[in-house]
Amino acid sequence: MAVTVVIPEAMLPSHALSQLKQLLLDLGGDLRRFGRDRRRLIDELETLASVLLAILLGHLAGVQHVGWAAFSGYIVMRSNVRDSFARGCLRVLGTCIGAGCALLVLHYLHLQTHAQAVLLGIVGSLTLYLTLVGRHGYAWLLRGLTYAMVILAGLQTPDQIELFAWSRLLEVVLGTSACVLVSALSTYAIRNRWLPKAPDTPTSAPLALAFWQSSALRHALQGGLALALLSLMAGWKIDMDISQAAITILAVMVVPPERLGDASKAVSKRLLHRMLGCLLGGGLAALLLLLGQGSPWLILAGVAIGVLIGRHIENGPLGIGYLGMQFALAFLVVMVPDHYDHIDPVAGMERLGGILLGFIVLEPLYFASTWLISRRSAGRR
Repeated sequence: MAVTVVIPEAMLPSHALSQLKQLLLDLGGDLRRFGRDRRRLIDELETLASVLLAILLGHLAGVQHVGWAAFSGYIVMRSNVRDSFARGCLRVLGTCIGAGCALLVLHYLHLQTHAQAVLLGIVGSLTLYLTLVGRHGYAWLLRGLTYAMVILAGLQTPDQIELFAWSRLLEVVLGTSACVLVSALSTYAIRNRWLPKAPDTPTSAPLALAFWQSSALRHALQGGLALALLSLMAGWKIDMDISQAAITILAVMVVPPERLGDASKAVSKRLLHRMLGCLLGGGLAALLLLLGQGSPWLILAGVAIGVLIGRHIENGPLGIGYLGMQFALAFLVVMVPDHYDHIDPVAGMERLGGILLGFIVLEPLYFASTWLISRRSAGRR
């Protein structure tokens, strides 16, 4: 009996090109409205102040990757200090637990490469599953993400693993602290005085999911498999920041709960948005680094431009907010130097290469496994 396999529309090249064209049109139209909405403008300036303060604190503390502190200052920012503080607490808690678990595994289990890859796949699948169906999913995401980052760094540079883990935690704490401070000052000194109170709009309750979700488990296992494959590549001599590849895989696989029934379309859209955002953000950062000629002031001016653009896209009404967030992530990890007295653009390019590596690992594996699953389901019917 012949088996008919239905390929999701979002996986077709023609559909992807159509989506890309529409995204670029939406992006250009939204950027032309920059500064016209007072609320959006204040949020963009709050985020910029948070990022710049996080960069300052990161340099004063001597952290390894100042760009990660800057992105923490970016991603935690919300329109009210209570929301910023709550999100920051989840980010710090998840990072602390993930880094601690990774250090325990590396110090006491002494696993071989293949066993370490299997364990990373299991941990990644578990944390991704709990991110999708559990409470406080953001904390679960940061646990899995930080665990993967530290494990992969330990496989690449085992002699610096404690320094790497401590620096990741410190970067998140500093970036979060900068964000909460700026958010508090803005909430009470600017928003409550200068902005009219926003009208109360009814919000729908979050989708309640049963703890057991077969579609979420299958989705999480696909993400864990990609992380395991990435772990096997950690020993290769490649000039890429492989931890950025782990971030890409986990970030793309976090889809809205209501989309789990058709996860391939949601992941395809997130892959497109993340890839386009990262290419635009990383490309702009590379161009500004070239034009900056190593000048700290020109680099900081470039940082301001990128943060404002990324946040403007993220808060826009066109449904491409995820693209804006990924634009900002790639821009900051490439653009923000770890040392202003010696600005090395190569380090930024290695991080951008790691982001692209995440796409290379995840996309064929995810869509091949999705095709196999759909074929098997069709055969049963």
